Amino acid sequence: KVAYFFTGMWYNFRVTLTDMAVNELIEEKVLYSIPGSGTYVSSEYRSNMNSLANNVASWGVVLPDLVVDIYPLFIRGVEDFARLHNINTVICNTDNDVKKQNEHIMRLIDSNVTGVIVIPTISKETDESGFKALMEKKIPFVFCNRDLPSMPTVPYIYSNDFYGGYIATRHLLEKNYKRIAYIALERYKASMDRFCGYTAALAEKGIDIDRSIICLEPFDENTKNGDFSYDFAKQILKSSNPPDAFFCFNDRIALSVYRALRDCGLKVSDDVGLVGYDNTSICEALEIRLTSVCFKNYEMGRWSAKILYNVQKGEKLEGTNIFVLQPELVIRESCLGRKF
Repeated sequence: KVAYFFTGMWYNFRVTLTDMAVNELIEEKVLYSIPGSGTYVSSEYRSNMNSLANNVASWGVVLPDLVVDIYPLFIRGVEDFARLHNINTVICNTDNDVKKQNEHIMRLIDSNVTGVIVIPTISKETDESGFKALMEKKIPFVFCNRDLPSMPTVPYIYSNDFYGGYIATRHLLEKNYKRIAYIALERYKASMDRFCGYTAALAEKGIDIDRSIICLEPFDENTKNGDFSYDFAKQILKSSNPPDAFFCFNDRIALSVYRALRDCGLKVSDDVGLVGYDNTSICEALEIRLTSVCFKNYEMGRWSAKILYNVQKGEKLEGTNIFVLQPELVIRESCLGRKF
């Protein structure tokens, strides 16, 4: 009887200790309990343990197209900041495909990443399931370049494309180019914002908008390879009232226009001014170096990483969660002024 008594006391004491320990672990969010089902290890704790086991946290960086010239410096900015804080980066390419974007995000979640930086796809399709999954798992993420209006609580970092279009066009006007064409091969927020900056600079000088020398989108899918820029530039250059300058949505389009000018027997800058956008390696590779708007890709990547890091630490953002970088014009020889 005495043995049974002490055995019972020890059993009750052990159960009480166990209950206390479990309750304590639930309070610390190591465990969670579902009535009638059981007690389980939380996903947050598993993620933290995996990171600790490797002694390195991981972030996902989801991009539309890795071969586009603006992204290598963006990635460098993210990685430079992440390395200083012992964070690995996993780069994912979506090819501007919403389905791929969601697949990448779900794999990143399964890989226990602690944060994600996303440049959303340019697509007419809408599927927010990947972003909603991040929210459900309480994995912080930030948008770059583009955001989703339905998710205003997500931090958003972008470059002021309106201002970029304005300073590019204003510079051409200051160099006495009067009839300035604008070419973009996609109609979306960035191309529209740059277009609005272009029209604002013209309006400031009292110059009417001539829609015959403006292209905001290609006629069909086959024109997206850059040849359309060349064809459109040649077409308007051979018209009865040709432009004396071009402002291009990006440096790749500017390269096509550069070729069109050469094939029309015109000299860049002396006959027709030319300004690109993104300040890529194309600018220095041309015989007449290209003036271009610097997108500040590196700074955007670093800023994105810094904001994600602060959000991950639980720091509250003061004021608005929108962060704007101001682009700068890098002046070279492609628009020094016409020589009559």
